[in-house]
Amino acid sequence: MEATESGVSVQCVNNVAFMTCINRTGVDITVSQIHDEAWAETETAGGPPRNKPTIAALDNAMICVWNEKKSGALQWKVRDALDIPPLDRWMSALRVPLTNYISTLTIPGTHDTTAISDFPFVGCQTMTVQSQLMSGIRYFDIRAGFKGDKLVAYHGGYAIHGSGGFLSNVEIAHVFTEFANFLEDEIHRKEFLIVQIKQDQGANDPQEAERFGQAINSLIEKSKDLWLTGADVPTLEKARGKIQLIRRFPWNGELGIDVFQAWNENDNSDFFSIPKEDFSINIQDHWNLGWDFQCRPHKYALVKAQMDRANKDPVSKNIYINFASAVAPNLLVQSKDIAIGHRASPFDEVNFYEGVNPRLRAFFNNDAKPGHYGIILMDYPEEPGELLLAMIKTIFLELRTQD
Repeated sequence: MEATESGVSVQCVNNVAFMTCINRTGVDITVSQIHDEAWAETETAGGPPRNKPTIAALDNAMICVWNEKKSGALQWKVRDALDIPPLDRWMSALRVPLTNYISTLTIPGTHDTTAISDFPFVGCQTMTVQSQLMSGIRYFDIRAGFKGDKLVAYHGGYAIHGSGGFLSNVEIAHVFTEFANFLEDEIHRKEFLIVQIKQDQGANDPQEAERFGQAINSLIEKSKDLWLTGADVPTLEKARGKIQLIRRFPWNGELGIDVFQAWNENDNSDFFSIPKEDFSINIQDHWNLGWDFQCRPHKYALVKAQMDRANKDPVSKNIYINFASAVAPNLLVQSKDIAIGHRASPFDEVNFYEGVNPRLRAFFNNDAKPGHYGIILMDYPEEPGELLLAMIKTIFLELRTQD
């Protein structure tokens, strides 16, 4: 921390100390916080001040107030007081018992994780797997199948192209390597991932289905120390640095948490449950909205109802999987239109249909209560900006209210 001229004011909130002062030039007011037992890099709040700035805490925010030097006008800056680490390592700052189940967290995820495409009704993402990892995504929905001898990413019957263009495809082995490299990085050793794997090509052919399962199992065996392939919900302690498998393909024997046969494809009820021995998996996956002219608000209503169920469930081991993704193909409404919204028509500058993602951001910024909201799988989660931050901030708000 640099030497200061005057005006030091300190306030504590959520077990974090914040300080404001006038820097030694007497020009700017700077704000800093204690992080990992050291003062973090300062940031400028404003200035020059007439008198000593004051810092105060209100509703998990720090407010720095001062008078402008010349006019005496009241000035202020508001700063989030939650001690949230960079999103690529948000799990490392969790302050909860490691005996808690992973199902007690709100976990951001992506639907059709690898589906980067401009082809109609295929594309669901623009962020690469690496970008998703660094943005705080921790649940990955992998759809795959064989193209020749290679196991590659699919969305439906469409093989997803790789970075090499139309002559390349996204190989699942490469995706698994990205997961492994991320978790083996020293700063990510306390993170965990949940990976759901589904066969999207050749699933109706018994021989192809068997071949698919053998190929996935072989890939997992190559880095078996990283994978959790048991059928039970792990604790945070067991999950750290690991990948929990959710299996949506047939397999004789135990290989991850099995949801294959009991998954109701495009279930049009509010949700469905898959009972296990001492927990349940509760899924909202109504993705084809057909002729629904109110598809965006109706889809958000399904998502919100599932979040509410997760938040109110007293059984901490129960898993809630909640797809915020959908299409309305009969209306030519694609996944991006559902996710982020779109104009009523290309020529309409006034009317805009709000998507699911902006509604989610508004909920997590303004209305979320303490408690978890399950696993939320999104298309284009980087839009609108700070959606992922809003979700993750809620986790830390919940944890601080329990301190």
